[in-house]
Amino acid sequence: MTHSISNTFYSYHLYQYYQWIFTKQNKMDESLKRKQKFPDQHCFLFDDNELICCIAPGDDNDTQWKIALINSTILPTLHWFHTMLGHPGTQHMSALLQARYHHLYLCMHIE
Repeated sequence: MTHSISNTFYSYHLYQYYQWIFTKQNKMDESLKRKQKFPDQHCFLFDDNELICCIAPGDDNDTQWKIALINSTILPTLHWFHTMLGHPGTQHMSALLQARYHHLYLCMHIE
């Protein structure tokens, strides 16, 4: 029973996180410039929030997408995942975030 409570807790906070990212992506000029510079970017729905995602040329659109982070979302994202994942350590945190998030300087902020 405790396991399902923690999953519900995590799902609720993940939903709020996606709403926050959606709001930030849609308010920032950085996102608009990014859409103009990379018109082939894709948007995916995460709990009813359409987020801008990056897919490298040649990667599979269905499985190899990464949520595009803007500058103002990097540190809050790191803090959120660091807390929610139970302080996973630098290497583990880096591997987890780089699997699904994209920003040019993401690695630099993790270290």
